[in-house]
Amino acid sequence: MLTYFNWNSGEPNDVNGGEDYLQTNWAALGRWNDHGGPGNASQQNGFVIEYAAAVPEPEAYAMLLAGLLAVGAAVRRKKAA
Repeated sequence: MLTYFNWNSGEPNDVNGGEDYLQTNWAALGRWNDHGGPGNASQQNGFVIEYAAAVPEPEAYAMLLAGLLAVGAAVRRKKAA
């Protein structure tokens, strides 16, 4: 989850409903702008892309690994008994 924001005044504004990229250092050093992406030839800066798909938090992977290890240990104990 993003907890730091440094939007330029009036941003994000999602102009024409298609600004899914983050442009840094826009209008002032360190300020952010939502942007239409690399298709805009007038802007050749780097971008961060916004995806709608959920990305699991690292804790979810740790919990999955712990669960798999517990199941593996239970199976080994059962076989040894």
